[in-house]
Amino acid sequence: MLTALRIFFPFILSLGLAYAQYDLVVYGATPQGVTAAVAAAQEGLRVLLLEPGRGVGGVLTQGWLATLDLAKDREGLLQGGLFRDFYRRIGQEASFDAKRAEEALWAMLREAGVEVRLQVPLDRVEVEASRLTLVAIPEGPVQAPYFVDATDTAELAFRAGASFTQGREDTGLDQRSMAATLVFRLEGVPWGAVFLALNYEGQVQRTGAGAWGRSGWGFAGLVRGYLPSDPSRYALRGLNLARQDDGSLLVNALLLFGVEGADPLSLERMRLEAALEAERVVAYLREKDPLLFGTARLAGVAPSLYVRESRHLKALTALRLMRSSWAGPFPTPWPWGGTPWTARPTFRGKPLTFWVPRHPTGCPSGAWCPRS
Repeated sequence: MLTALRIFFPFILSLGLAYAQYDLVVYGATPQGVTAAVAAAQEGLRVLLLEPGRGVGGVLTQGWLATLDLAKDREGLLQGGLFRDFYRRIGQEASFDAKRAEEALWAMLREAGVEVRLQVPLDRVEVEASRLTLVAIPEGPVQAPYFVDATDTAELAFRAGASFTQGREDTGLDQRSMAATLVFRLEGVPWGAVFLALNYEGQVQRTGAGAWGRSGWGFAGLVRGYLPSDPSRYALRGLNLARQDDGSLLVNALLLFGVEGADPLSLERMRLEAALEAERVVAYLREKDPLLFGTARLAGVAPSLYVRESRHLKALTALRLMRSSWAGPFPTPWPWGGTPWTARPTFRGKPLTFWVPRHPTGCPSGAWCPRS
């Protein structure tokens, strides 16, 4: 009965309690947290979903990373299950409207009967004999036979004593992490003209740019001349665009270096500072290409940063890039991806590392289970 749970749970720490308030407590209303909670509730479990932030959906809805990594073969989309349900609700396109995506996740939670509490910080945890027994939140202690850590930083597992490395520490170099991104919203941009320009750039100039449906990617040459206010902290890459229902564009392009991905206060400070840099970026685009961006207006920035890297769990199985890219799918993969592997730079001047796998890639389930 719990096969789906075993596949989708990022971390499962169990305890056989005679009585508990819930059958399962999920910490983190990220996409994986919503999936875990809904899957468990559909199996008949009493589920509590706790989220330290203000909304559900994590990086998709709060970080505005509004383009999906889809894995396909000759027969179509490989991802199924609850993802397929979510994909249907948001319009079955690679890029999507962030507000509609959050509404879809809320609908899935309501239909499954999951209890959700937002803005719930984690005060402390109790561990006995290497097993998580209790989490304490401001409303009081919460017990359950099963706990799932679905935060992007593995905060619950970290508090419970699981071992981690930081950033690229396992390479022996340092603890630097890949650059984060502040996604920002543009209004007043003629999507039709942008669509044609990107496809011209890709098809005629052979730059790799392009546009399809709600998605657009390219303009690397346009942004190459941008000089950040602080080159040690910011860089501008080619634009990844996701058109929203209101006609605005979410722009994934502004890189932030030196982000402490597991420190919420540091992340918020850097987000607010990067919002000023986003204003400079928009002014640059207006000046350099007035035909496409002359009427562009900055209409806001994402509620949270898109953080690519923070803690790395010391897990039962190590996810090695070359093994995943070239040796074929793992025997028990649970997430599937279909786009090239990219390692964003950890500091300005370091080039982007880019691999194109020979097949859709997955991650072994053991990579999500703590060694200790």
